[in-house]
Amino acid sequence: MVLTTHRVCAPEQKPRRAAGLSRAPLFPFINARSGGNLGQERAEWMRAHIPMGRLGEMTVAGPDDNFRQAQRHCLRLCQEHQGIILLSGGDGTINGWLQLLAETRQPFALIPSGTFNLFARDHGIPVDPLQALEVALQGEERSVSIGRINGLPFAVSAGIGLHSRIIERRESDTREYGRNRLVALLSSLYTAFTRLRPFSARVATDHALSELRSSMILATLSRSHLEPLGIPFSSSLREEQMACCALRSLTWKDFLAFAWRRVSRRLESHDPQLWLQETRQANVALTRRHVKACLDGELCELQTPLEIRVQTGAVRLMMPSGTLL
Repeated sequence: MVLTTHRVCAPEQKPRRAAGLSRAPLFPFINARSGGNLGQERAEWMRAHIPMGRLGEMTVAGPDDNFRQAQRHCLRLCQEHQGIILLSGGDGTINGWLQLLAETRQPFALIPSGTFNLFARDHGIPVDPLQALEVALQGEERSVSIGRINGLPFAVSAGIGLHSRIIERRESDTREYGRNRLVALLSSLYTAFTRLRPFSARVATDHALSELRSSMILATLSRSHLEPLGIPFSSSLREEQMACCALRSLTWKDFLAFAWRRVSRRLESHDPQLWLQETRQANVALTRRHVKACLDGELCELQTPLEIRVQTGAVRLMMPSGTLL
């Protein structure tokens, strides 16, 4: 489970507090459960590029390891040396750490290596690994917001209905055909056209109570989610509010028209197939007692009604210096 590289201090020494995070050691955590040599390649890259004086002990969680135990091992080392947890992955990797990061307020940095990297894009973290590492080494620590649905944290979005079915099918297809954006797009389109399955919902936000007939409800903190749709959003999105969206497309013809408007950048906030509100919290009541939800690409079963809210300043993230939230 644990791969030891350069230790920040000798075993007989007591760890000393670094003079600010600009000198704090990085403690990489690598999820190697996906198989292949990806985990080892990431470990070798980090050993080659992180300065020896800033590289703490590296934790690699393999397919046969206890993932939570590996996380707590990495966290304990980081706390002992007043360091920074360094995550290499995408939005799902971040999601797996959110609860611990929010509980302990331990600062973390990110080297984006996921499919979409929406959390990183929202916070100005470069997708280029070397540039992202520079942010981890020299950036500023800032408190950033996350979302919660029935108490469970999410970094980017939480959705039910078509959204969870798209993710479920996409994960199956990417395992078979490879993890890339083309496979993700084709898989999503196939699912959207074949598994709409509309449902009724009552959604209460800060502003209104709405009765909806929808095929998907999505709560997102991500500006990078809305920008490709051409939908305007307020400056308080992510740090203070989330966008609560519902897709009103009930047939494949409705969805096709909606998808065309999205591709052609003709989608607007008052689109007839789209219900959208910015809010700090939302309550979603359904006729079902349980529903499958997708949180940052990770699937789970939740009891209804759904309580969704923004938790402001919940985690401490290393960001590029001077970044405006």
